[in-house]
Amino acid sequence: MEKDNAQEKEKRLKRATQENYLLQKQSFQFLFQMIFIIGGPVLLAAYFGKKIGIEKNMHPRLMIILMILALAFSWSIILIKFFKFNKQIKKIDEIIKGEREKT
Repeated sequence: MEKDNAQEKEKRLKRATQENYLLQKQSFQFLFQMIFIIGGPVLLAAYFGKKIGIEKNMHPRLMIILMILALAFSWSIILIKFFKFNKQIKKIDEIIKGEREKT
């Protein structure tokens, strides 16, 4: 009976460790996503800021305003993604910690 419990605990620990590894892999993917999340809006803001700014004769100010808005938008997306990801990591770390304390 103790052997079954030990094997079950070992399986849960192994499963939690695998989930932890997958989250680490996702964190690297998250870094690449950040490049596009920040770069895309900033490039669009620069392009449209320059194009519209030249037509309206307010090029530097409009481009700066659009870039600030683009960065604020990008950072809000990044923070939302980070908090969701961090919540997953904490849940798995608690499972691992609990399983290690039981053994």
